[in-house]
Order: sequence, then structure tokens, then C-alpha cells
Amino acid sequence: MHNIGFCAIVRKENKKGAILMKSRKKIGLIGGISAIAVILCIAAVMIVTRNGEKEDYRDISVFDLSASATVTRDGTTLDAYSGMKLMSGDDVKVGDDGYICLLLDGDKYVTLETGTQIRLNASGNKENSKTTIELVQGAVLNELDSKLNDDSSYELSTPVSVMAVRGTVFRAALKSEGEAVTADVMVFDGKVAAAAVLADGTVSSEENMVAAGEAANFHKADADSDPEYTKADISYEDLPADTLAAILKICESGRIPNLSISKEDLQQLIKEKESADSDDQSADDTDQSADHDTDPSDADTTEPDTTADDNGDNAPDSSVDDDDDTYSDPDSDDGTVSNPGTQSGSKADTKSDKKSSKKSDSKSDKKSDSKKKPKQTAVPKPVPLPTTKPADQTPATSSPNSGNTTYTVTFIDPLGRVFGTQSIAAGSQAQKPALSPAGGTNWCDAEGHVFNFNTAITTDLTLYYR
Repeated sequence: MHNIGFCAIVRKENKKGAILMKSRKKIGLIGGISAIAVILCIAAVMIVTRNGEKEDYRDISVFDLSASATVTRDGTTLDAYSGMKLMSGDDVKVGDDGYICLLLDGDKYVTLETGTQIRLNASGNKENSKTTIELVQGAVLNELDSKLNDDSSYELSTPVSVMAVRGTVFRAALKSEGEAVTADVMVFDGKVAAAAVLADGTVSSEENMVAAGEAANFHKADADSDPEYTKADISYEDLPADTLAAILKICESGRIPNLSISKEDLQQLIKEKESADSDDQSADDTDQSADHDTDPSDADTTEPDTTADDNGDNAPDSSVDDDDDTYSDPDSDDGTVSNPGTQSGSKADTKSDKKSSKKSDSKSDKKSDSKKKPKQTAVPKPVPLPTTKPADQTPATSSPNSGNTTYTVTFIDPLGRVFGTQSIAAGSQAQKPALSPAGGTNWCDAEGHVFNFNTAITTDLTLYYR
């Protein structure tokens, strides 16, 4: 009995132990699950944080361009191309042969007119964007399709003014002449808040509101004076044809519902501007041709040869080429073309026929090359080549040490897109881009070898970020 009772007690204790062991296993399992959950939560927080960091990257790129343009980034100058990604701090400069349009966050368009230069400063993300465009020279047309929220800002600054908007279409221009600086703003839709930059560098507390259809002007006479502010209606006649065409395109898209000029008048003004530009170009071409159209009679200053007769009369030299019945009379002040065969009735003519018959053959041989000159045709001026060489241009085939050859180094990101280009003089070294695309470690050649940027460039080269 005692043994039975003892066994029962042992079984009971063993059962409790088993239950306890199961409980401990459950606790351990729960603890493990809890630990995994904590790790997952931490990972999720890290992912959210990383995603947040990615969202801080502003999506800025070259949307369209019809001109040669450069982007200077941390001292490195790259040739701009359609689709090129831009960064905060980039300096964008347009040549004198067209325009370039930038796209920010998918809803902000900035069109740089011919000869314009800006510095771009952008931070935050699309929902919390801070954008400042510093206008160095030229003019820009700004189009904000979406109204900014309270946490976002968009400013355009010049040496004499600062302009802030929430969502509008406006143009800003900067002109300098000596110490005098003038900044203009034209508002086509919405409103622009504009303030002067004083002589001490501070921004005036007086804010001027420029409404649609209005143009404001800040003029600074010299470095020691504060800008003067004036406002008037927009004068569309003062705008270039390309800018008017861009405004018309925006208007036709429905972005500007109440433009202060009718579409018909705007179209007519564009035609007049384009016609005037064409006439000016034709006049310039004519002037250039006139500058190079020289008169042989003016160029030939040698005293004409004459033959004196017995009476002291001078007979003009009538020797001409047998194949040409006209010549340029060197005795004529206006260089008119005459025909010796039509001269008659004078004593000089008769004696000239007798006396020149013996000399004409020898004289014509000697003088035809030196005195008779054909009418010269105008030589057009050579057209200057672009200052930047396109990436696909075939390099000149001169020696690497000639100093006149340039080669193109093209940088390709891990996705196979062009990250940038550099034009390098033969024998010089390429500069390693200050910024690097994501997804790689080093710039490598086509064979995968890490490129040494101390290498002299003697041919076109493509580098890949791997």
C-alpha cells in the first residue's frame, strides 16, 4: 500500500513536472515570438526611416532643351542632356542658341531662356519642398501646376529682389549695366510676393503683391543705393517670340484661365515677332556680305598705263582678253564696266588702234594678269562652332599632344543611363564626379577594372559605375 501510495505521489509529481516543463516551453516559445516581433518592429522602423531618407531626395531633371547647356557641380562642368538628373547646388547655364526646361517634383517647370544662368537650391521632399532659384543672369519662366502647402516654399532671388509664390505662372528677368541692376517680374496667373534687397544685403520688410496681368520692376542705380520699386501692366511686346510661344502653350493647356491678352492677339504678336526676327537676320546677313564684297577698282591702286600720241593726247589702254569683250576700266572712278568696241569718233581712238596694234600682244600678256581682275564675290563669315562638343561627336584626328583635340568621357550609372559627360583636352585627366549614383562602388572601364583618374585621356572613353 505504501508502495502504491508512493508511486501515486511520484506519478503526481512527475505529472506536475511535465506540466511545468510544458509551461516553460510555452513561455520560451512566447518569448521567442516576442523577441522576433520586437526585431521585426525595429526593422520596420528602420525601413520607414530609410524610406523617409529616400523621400528626402528631390526629383529634379532636365525636361527639355533646344540649346547647348552646362551643369556645374562641385567644380565639375558637365554637358546637359534631356533626362539628366540635377542636384541641389547645381549651376545651370544656357548657351545663346535656345532654351532649357527643368522639371521639379513632377509639377514645377522652370524654363531658362537664351543666355540664362541660375543656381539651384532644393531640399525636403515633394510634400515638404524648399526651393530657391538664384537668377545670375537672363530670364526664367516659372510654372507651378500645384499650389504649395504651408510646409513648402518656392522663391526666386536676384541681387535686388526676392520673389515668393504659392502656385502661379510668372517670369523673372535680370539685367546689369555697370553698377546698375534691374530685376523685372511679370505675373500671368496667381500672385507673387516681391520684396527689395537693400544695399546692406538685408531683405526689406515691405512686401509688394504683384497680381496677374501686372509687371513689377526693381531698379538699383549703384551699389550704395536701395532699389526703387515700380509697377505697371504687362507689356507683351517686350517679350521674345519663344517666351510668348511658351505662354501661349501654357494658356492652351488650360493652366492660365484668365490671361490679360487674348489668344488671337498673342498669336498675332508671335507672328510679328518671328517676322521681325527673320528680317533682322536677313539684314545681318546682307551687312556681312556687303562688308566682304570688295570692288576691284578700289583694290587696284596702280596708276593706269597710258600711251601718248604725237599731239600729247593720252589714249587709255584698250588691251583686253580675246575671249572677253568687257573689262573694268582702271581709269574710271566708279569702277564701271565698259566695252572698248563701242568707243569711236575720237582722235585717241584712231591713233590707239594704230599704235597699240604692235604693242597689244606683248602688253596684254604682261598686264592681263596684273591689271585686269574679275569681279570678286562676297565671302561669308565662318560660323563659330559651339563651345561644348556633343557626346556623340567624332573627335578630331590630330596628335594627342597638339593641344587642340578634345575627347569625351561618358559616365554610365548602374541602370545603364548617362550620368554625365566631360570634355577633356587631349593628354589631360578626367575629373572624378563629385557625386556618385546609387548601386555601385567605383567607376570602372568596359572590362570592369577600377579606373585611375590620373590617366591621360587620349581617346573617347566610357566609364561604368559598378
